[in-house]
Amino acid sequence: MSLEKKITHLTVLNPAIHTRIFYKLALSQRELGYSVSIIGQSATVGRFEQEGVQIISTGKFSRLSFKRIFAGFRIFRLASREKADAFCIHTPELLWVGLLLKGLTGAKLLYDMHEDYRATIRHGGQYARLIRRPLAAGLRLWERICMRWIDGLSYAEMSYENVLRAAEGKYVVLRNTFRGESREQRVESREQRVESREQRVERREAGGEILLTANSHLPTMLYTGTLAADWGIWETISWWEKFNQIRPLELKMAGFSFDKAFIQEIRTRIAATPFSDRFELIGGTEYVPHEQIVDLIRNCTFGTAFYQLKPHIIGKIPTKFYEYMAFDKPLLFTPEACWEAFDQKYQLGISLSGNENPAEILQRLDAWQAVHQPADYSWENDKWMMADWLEDVL
Repeated sequence: MSLEKKITHLTVLNPAIHTRIFYKLALSQRELGYSVSIIGQSATVGRFEQEGVQIISTGKFSRLSFKRIFAGFRIFRLASREKADAFCIHTPELLWVGLLLKGLTGAKLLYDMHEDYRATIRHGGQYARLIRRPLAAGLRLWERICMRWIDGLSYAEMSYENVLRAAEGKYVVLRNTFRGESREQRVESREQRVESREQRVERREAGGEILLTANSHLPTMLYTGTLAADWGIWETISWWEKFNQIRPLELKMAGFSFDKAFIQEIRTRIAATPFSDRFELIGGTEYVPHEQIVDLIRNCTFGTAFYQLKPHIIGKIPTKFYEYMAFDKPLLFTPEACWEAFDQKYQLGISLSGNENPAEILQRLDAWQAVHQPADYSWENDKWMMADWLEDVL
């Protein structure tokens, strides 16, 4: 395929260099022969190129900032200059921009649905309780109305079950599976992990503690993702404190939050522990580059995935599941039927309700790391599904 067709991605709050938008969709589309650009937030001002993808920066602004109110108008102005064959919208608040661009330019309109926004608004807690239900219902109605003019729809989760009722062949599920290393790097990494696993078995047979690895001063417990109570911040810190009463263990938290007060609350909680010198916060009120997240996962001992099981979270497979699986790292996760089934199939890690004995959990982590067989669960399959879908809808 030549570089004749161009796809431009539009987003408001997501950074332009986003795990899904840039690393999965845009880079894969570039590899498939499309010309690709992204209009979104970036600390770098203006227009620049990264790995063959054109980035058009909207600057940086917060969820509740004055700039967000007018962001759609600015994004429309920037997008209208792109001469794209297709515009891909990544948030429902930009659907009106997409419809206008489609009407004025004749371009195709794609909608990448990252989450079930109706469920998120109703149960996520970002809005006042009185307006959640009508706002959620209004948003879903708006999405379905827009489906008349949307040419292609992609879902990030199997569990959404075509909630927007798109016609067969018009939609595809592109999961948040891991896309990072090249095929050659994955083979090399897999060989290194197999060798490491054999070394861990030898160490375990010799009676050693596997968590005290030779390549780090202390074993590392890692939290990655949005810094929010619903994502298991406090559960992670609680388990870290329990584990440290048995073995020395470092905690790294890498993620972003618009809420500066919440970041300070985390720091205050950590300062009150006797292990504050074993803690590192990466990001906070700044986005953490995806490459840095990947590197942290690659070098951690294990991670955490504790969630408040609200309706908009139940049944979803968090992105971090795929990321930790890609590097053969176990996760401590919240018990949930879908995740338990996922664990049975792919050996995700260990589910914790909160009442388990921490010494026994550390022993189970030792055993997991000694015998676990890495799963091959990458973005490659989804990439080729996207290729077929794009050929159909464009």
